[in-house]
Amino acid sequence: MQLRKVVSIACLTYIVYGITSAFQLGTFLPPIPLKPFIILFFIIIGFVFALRSKVSLISYILLSWLLLFALNSHAFLEVSLKFETFLFYEEHLSLYVSLIMMLIFLWYNTLLLMGAVKVDKRFWLLFIPLLVMVIFHFMNSYLFPFSYVIMGSALLSYMLERKLEERLPKLFELTSILYGAAIIEAVEIISLRL
Repeated sequence: MQLRKVVSIACLTYIVYGITSAFQLGTFLPPIPLKPFIILFFIIIGFVFALRSKVSLISYILLSWLLLFALNSHAFLEVSLKFETFLFYEEHLSLYVSLIMMLIFLWYNTLLLMGAVKVDKRFWLLFIPLLVMVIFHFMNSYLFPFSYVIMGSALLSYMLERKLEERLPKLFELTSILYGAAIIEAVEIISLRL
C-alpha cells in the first residue's frame, strides 16, 4: 500500500505543477522534461519494494520494461549524454533499444494474460488488443507512440486486477508503478494537445 501512496503523490505533484502553470502562464504545462526522472523514481521505489517484499518475476519484468522506457527518452538522453554520443545513439542504437523494450513489454503482458487465462479461458481474447497495440506502434510510431502502448497496458492490467486480484495477487504487486507511468503519459499527451 505504501508504494501506491508514493506513486499517487508523485502523479498528483506532476498534475498540480501543470495546473499551477495554467494559472500563472495561461496554459496547462506540466514539467514534461522531468517525466523520465519521475518514472525512474517510480522504478527505484519499485526495486526497493521488490527487494523487501520478494515479489514475483513478472514484477521485475515490468520494472525492466519501464526502466528501458525511461532511459530511452529524449529528455533523459539529452541530459546524460554529450551531443555527439546522443546523435550516435539516435542513429545506431535507439531502434534496437526500442525493439528490446517492445519485446519485454510483450513478455510482461503475455505472462500477465497467461496467468489470467489459467483462471478463466475467456481472457485469451485480450491477446487481440495487445497485438493490435504492438502492430499499430510498429506501423507508425508517430501516430501511435509508445505512450499509448503504456496507457493501453495499464488499462489492461487494471481490468485484470479488478477481476483477479484476490486469486492472483502476485501478478499485480507492482502495477501501481505502471498506473503512475500511464497517468504521467496521459497528462503529457493532454498538455501537448492543448
